[in-house]
Amino acid sequence: MTVWAVLEAIGTIVAVINGLYQFGKNVEEFSGNPTDVNRQRYLSTYAAVLQSRNQILAAQTSILAAISDLDARIFRQVMADTLGDSDTAVQNLNEWHRSGSDASRALALDRSAGAVADMLRYVDVYPRPSIVFAHVEILTCRLAVLCEVDKQFAQSATTRAPLQAGIGLIRDAANEIESAVRRANTVRVFERRTSRPDPDDPGSTIYFVSAEVSYRNLIHTVSYTRSIGPYELGDDAYAQELRAARADAEAARHWGTVADIAHARVPELRQTAATLESIVRRSELQTLSSELDYSPTVVEDALYVQRRQELGVAEAARALVSGSTALADARPQLAVAIGQLAEDESASDAESLAAVIQEIRRGLTPAGGAREG
Repeated sequence: MTVWAVLEAIGTIVAVINGLYQFGKNVEEFSGNPTDVNRQRYLSTYAAVLQSRNQILAAQTSILAAISDLDARIFRQVMADTLGDSDTAVQNLNEWHRSGSDASRALALDRSAGAVADMLRYVDVYPRPSIVFAHVEILTCRLAVLCEVDKQFAQSATTRAPLQAGIGLIRDAANEIESAVRRANTVRVFERRTSRPDPDDPGSTIYFVSAEVSYRNLIHTVSYTRSIGPYELGDDAYAQELRAARADAEAARHWGTVADIAHARVPELRQTAATLESIVRRSELQTLSSELDYSPTVVEDALYVQRRQELGVAEAARALVSGSTALADARPQLAVAIGQLAEDESASDAESLAAVIQEIRRGLTPAGGAREG
């Protein structure tokens, strides 16, 4: 991978990447508070992203050229077609809003799902860093469609699996870019040996050693250079000074690498993955809330999403029920029912959610029969 060329390409779309990240944040806000204002906010951000479509395609094509010899012309057309499918899905979504057409709703779901599926297939052909920014846009559009027309999508394993794979693709691409940046950031030590006749011992030779220790990061914002010697070969002072110079250069390398990783927008990619994942987890909460016939507070909503970063579905649901005074007072048997459910680490999140829903229904059903209202 020609890392500098990748960084250079990413540098041309910094504003676009920031827009993609904001698009994800706006969809996340809509998922938690689906008002017309929040809907218009994410659509406005998406419109701004659309205006930069050619920049995204050009940058991703440049990244591909830097790390692969695959046909760039075909790649660009493939990316453009897939992004076009995603755009059409959003248009179908807007048509559904205007007309209530079931056909438009189905098209929005099918086309957005197809675009994500295509991007996941392209991973077998194209390097992840070359498709990741287009993929972020496509995956965010898919989640926007789901948040509008199928708020409880998290309980469907078929719907959820591509979303999780898509979020994983973003994280994998971020890791690959970071690894390449770290490998390219190296401290260089150039050592030179010289000699001259010993003036005090005719016929003998004195050997000397000198060195230059240097470092410069990829975007040329951090550098270090130190010349050492010459010292007579075997002089302990040379080894001590060389160790000190290496330590200083390593410190510079640390900060230079941090700057390069930031320039590659690796933090934004990881933040975007976390944002999109929180949308999926909020759908879990909406599914649980529907089963519980309970509207979580803003704080409970935020706590559930936060807890799911560390906890499984069952544990997070247990914390929701036990932490809610309203639920605990009205339905004390719920905490007992969910508390008896062990977290199955081998189960998918959709399967775990289904198990929790089953326990909720048991907990809400009196011993005699009908479910409590």
